[in-house]
Amino acid sequence: MARGNKSHHTDPLTEALSHSAFQVDLRSRATGLPAHHKLGVAVLDIDNFSNFNETHGYTQGDALLKGLASTVCSMLRPTEVLGRLGGDEFGVLIPCVSAEGIAQTLLSVADTLAIEGITPADSRAPIPIRLNYGYAVMPDDTSDPREALSLAWARLVANRSMHPGVHWALELR
Repeated sequence: MARGNKSHHTDPLTEALSHSAFQVDLRSRATGLPAHHKLGVAVLDIDNFSNFNETHGYTQGDALLKGLASTVCSMLRPTEVLGRLGGDEFGVLIPCVSAEGIAQTLLSVADTLAIEGITPADSRAPIPIRLNYGYAVMPDDTSDPREALSLAWARLVANRSMHPGVHWALELR
């Protein structure tokens, strides 16, 4: 499931790139970014995921994370990379032309998960997912990969604060 260099280590649960492999890929892509090219650095998380774990159990939570990673990865182009940063937090690297391009990709992923949901392997019904996300565009926002990731986190938090319960909360049925 992890895309990019197959020598990268993957997260054992989700099969997305591990946190450290994602960081290496981010630095590598940032260093080799050709002139006039852009790299979107995004962070995704599921609000209220801890409530899901408490309500449905950690086994179901793990199944949901696996399904989320699989679904998101299937929606990405071969040049885009998904990595698990920790818990229910994922990073996405998206080569793009503009901020609007990365925003459109993330909105498409978020809308699909909200409408179609994820059906964990041991579940009967899909669970609609609502994602928080934030992103930065290199080199427009910064040319430093760590700053880009920090900015994406900050924007995720700002988006979550500005839109509580609108597009950013896990719906439980």
